[in-house]
Amino acid sequence: MNKILITSFALFLSAGCASKGIIENFKQSNYNEKMINNYQKKSIISELETKVVISTVYMNKVEDINASKDRFLISLYIQNDFYEKKRAGMFNKHLNITLKDQNATHIEEVDDEHPFFPKLPLYTKWSRYYLVDFNATTPKILNIQYLDYQKISIQY
Repeated sequence: MNKILITSFALFLSAGCASKGIIENFKQSNYNEKMINNYQKKSIISELETKVVISTVYMNKVEDINASKDRFLISLYIQNDFYEKKRAGMFNKHLNITLKDQNATHIEEVDDEHPFFPKLPLYTKWSRYYLVDFNATTPKILNIQYLDYQKISIQY
């Protein structure tokens, strides 16, 4: 019984020593929660090799965005992608991403210099990140085609 009391007292004392800053880090902000709730991920796999990994967040449900457009945060990994920004990621000529068969109206790369970069829900150094706008449409189905591999879809 004495061991339990001593252990409980020691835990009580050590819990009081934690700084408030550390505890605040565990509280999830409403913005991050919305990002994660609107996050989806799909892959194109062929012969046990991952060719494309795409992660998306439907930003209209996260931020106040003009209702005339649908905005997505897209994280994109393409196996053996080009190194030049003008030919890589969303600009890869072998990749086609449409929203219900319509092309993007605006594509903006999010790199570590971009003001949106700290808001990224997940980050990997192998992926490229983009804010992509489409004209508003219903239903919201992103279609992704890479080379002649299977077509994948993400629906919001």
